[in-house]
Amino acid sequence: MNVRQSFIAISVIILAAIGVVAYFWWQPILWSLILIVPIILLGISDIFSKKHTLKSNFPVVGNFRYILEKLRPGIMQYFV
Repeated sequence: MNVRQSFIAISVIILAAIGVVAYFWWQPILWSLILIVPIILLGISDIFSKKHTLKSNFPVVGNFRYILEKLRPGIMQYFV
């Protein structure tokens, strides 16, 4: 099972678990979807990305490389 399939499987499991918990026990858990749905949508867009293979192969986690590239000049200025 590769990373893309794992991401899709974990996303489906999380959404199903939230649905079951909301239906049977605790409806306020639906507020967690405010954080989870954008992350899942980001991962789906990363899977279909043709521009960056890193994002395509590692959905969501691949974005950290580009975030760290933007932070690098500031870190180099103060710590190196």
